[in-house]
Amino acid sequence: MEHHRTQKWAVQDLRVGHPYDAIATKNGKTLWLEAKGTETAGSTVIVTRGEVEWAREHPGECVLGVLSDIVFLPSGEVDPTSGTLRLFTWNPDHGTLTARNYDFAPGDADRLSRRSP
Repeated sequence: MEHHRTQKWAVQDLRVGHPYDAIATKNGKTLWLEAKGTETAGSTVIVTRGEVEWAREHPGECVLGVLSDIVFLPSGEVDPTSGTLRLFTWNPDHGTLTARNYDFAPGDADRLSRRSP
């Protein structure tokens, strides 16, 4: 968000309850911002299904910021001098998406037994 503010974008933090972290507007243009932070080199980051769907629905309008190599202080806070910020056009279909987990709902046909409480 701070990067876009320094570029004279008006930025709103909307990370709670939305499939993006912020909206940046400037000269009638809107960008949807998604931010990820990691202690690793950041070659991969975890994204949600909602984030992927939103980015697919808004091609060319989404930006993914990855802050990699962050360091935590003994207090548990992020060292504000650590990290490398890289910005990407957030288009899930131009990178590689790999499933990390699944939701599974067992079917009645596979039930071995039924127990009443």
